[in-house]
Amino acid sequence: MRRRGKGGGSVFYHEGKGKWVAQLTWIDPATGRKVKREKHCETRKEAERALADMVAAQAKGLLTDPSRLTTRDFALDYLKRLEREGLRPNSIRLAQEELAHALPSLKDPKAHDPLGRMRLQEVKPVHVRAAVDRVAEAGYAPRTVNRVLMRLKALFREALRLELVARNPAEAVRLRLPKGEKTARALEPQEVARLLEAAEASRSKDMALLLRLML
Repeated sequence: MRRRGKGGGSVFYHEGKGKWVAQLTWIDPATGRKVKREKHCETRKEAERALADMVAAQAKGLLTDPSRLTTRDFALDYLKRLEREGLRPNSIRLAQEELAHALPSLKDPKAHDPLGRMRLQEVKPVHVRAAVDRVAEAGYAPRTVNRVLMRLKALFREALRLELVARNPAEAVRLRLPKGEKTARALEPQEVARLLEAAEASRSKDMALLLRLML
């Protein structure tokens, strides 16, 4: 039995899939077509929360026809969702910085950003690989390049969960990090941010002091 939610959405149990479904439908003003968005959840309470999030996002214009949604637009929505879910400010800033290496338009809307301008549903592994290669060619450390790829995998994993894409194009991309003796180097800004966050979260005064001395 369907339970009506706010904004014309509904929550119901799907017998075939054994999941609770949050469903929202609306008319796309640009095309006049009916658009439907669904999210499958384990409990009714989770589905009700998901529906509330979708209604709020749609009211702000953050939900578009999936066929027209760009990677940049979805990344912006993804970062806002992390903030709503209570992720620490430093962690959100770090996620944005690492994604911005591959999606420069997150920081500068006018920046050259082939991957960010692509429609989310059209992104293939070769496009993700090209974006990661550009980060490496810009001179960033292999560890940073790998972190960027991990962020892209998480981004598309969320898109897959929301059924916006048929598969995760970043999962097929593999990096061959150089092996050999590690040389001393200065920490990059995102690594400093991670150490500071770990120091703040540590319950041990000695560990917190040690982490700060490493900076």
